[in-house]
Parts: sequence; C-alpha cells; structure tokens
Amino acid sequence: MHKNEAAPNIRKRENHLLLVLCSGTLVAIVATILSVTGSGMQEPSKESLSVNGARPVKLAAETLEKKYGWIITYEDPPYVHETELVDVTEKVRRDLDKFKPGHAPKVFTPKGGELAFEYNIESATKKTC
Repeated sequence: MHKNEAAPNIRKRENHLLLVLCSGTLVAIVATILSVTGSGMQEPSKESLSVNGARPVKLAAETLEKKYGWIITYEDPPYVHETELVDVTEKVRRDLDKFKPGHAPKVFTPKGGELAFEYNIESATKKTC
C-alpha cells in the first residue's frame, strides 16, 4: 500500500473522532446550561399586567422594570387629535389671573386609558418566552 492510499482512511477516522468529541462536548455544555438555569425543567408562568392612567405605556414599562429589573425604553406617541388630549389649564396654571378669561395658553395632557396584556415568563431567568 502506498502512503497516499492510507491517508484517506486515516483522515476519515480522525474526522469521525473529532465529530464524536465535538458532539460530546456540545451535550455536556447544554446539560450544564440546563442544570444551572433550570430551563426545560419548569413551565413558564403566564403573567398579566393592567395599568390605567394618562400614559399607560409608561406605567407598564415602569411596573415591569420594578418587578423584573429590566431596562425598558419607550417613547410616547404623538398626540395629534383633540380626542386624545385633555385640557387641564384650569387645574394646573397658577397665573390665570394675568390673562383675560379664555386667553391663557392652554395646557394639555394625554387622555390615556387602560392598557392590559398577558405574557409568558420563566420564573428562574425572568425572561419572556
């Protein structure tokens, strides 16, 4: 047998051995991760959140941040229609006496409302699923 004829058989054995070692390592890593995190051992729990206010998205984000330690960023949508706003001028302005009745600059806040939703979360990792 020539040297070149034996080389493919040796390479096949080396590749097979490498595949077996990599597979074993992958199984060990996955088993370790599952045992440490508890993933796969617990069913995710279904949680619900309901908030009501002028800025319900802000309230929901703050509630989830406090409960889970998450960092959540959000941006209020633009309020462009009068049905989305409430005139609070009379309640918040302290200088109404300086203007003729009805001529003080208006102060508006979002009308708001209720925001309610459900989500699944893994209790061990506090990650949604």
